[in-house]
Amino acid sequence: MVQLRTIQAVDYPVVNRLVFQAFQESEHGYNEENDLVKKIRVASDYQPNLEVVAAEESQIVGYGMLSPCKIITATNSIVGLVLAPLAVLPTSQQQGVGTQILRCLEARVDTKTFHFISILGDPGYYQRFGYEPANKWGVSFPLAVPTKFCLLKRLSGTLKQFKNGKLVYPEAFD
Repeated sequence: MVQLRTIQAVDYPVVNRLVFQAFQESEHGYNEENDLVKKIRVASDYQPNLEVVAAEESQIVGYGMLSPCKIITATNSIVGLVLAPLAVLPTSQQQGVGTQILRCLEARVDTKTFHFISILGDPGYYQRFGYEPANKWGVSFPLAVPTKFCLLKRLSGTLKQFKNGKLVYPEAFD
């Protein structure tokens, strides 16, 4: 049985190894995701309750983090979150751990403050959770990746007024 909880500082080394292993064995490989996590943790808008681990029998097998981002237009902006990273040990994949982490994180979001979640990921995986292509709303992502991987899930309000908007990642993503 998977137990989900907020990360603790004592978990950091284990999570670093987990993230490295999960991404190293993924289709796109490891791209310094641990450095990103470290930068997010020291950012002024870091939300500790939006960083969780999944454990089975006291072994951490999964990890996920949400951090603030924005969609901006010439006249407006809206605050949301970006999921990065979501990682599950290869030996625990295909067992619903990632699903549980994602649902746990979504349940912790204050939808009065955060109006969407953005994900750069596999549409075949994330669309079953209500994530849709960002270009449906005319929102572009700041990375040179195919638009089919740029996904958003509206949590509250509307995204229609952000047509031609750009997703802006936190400074840690630079």
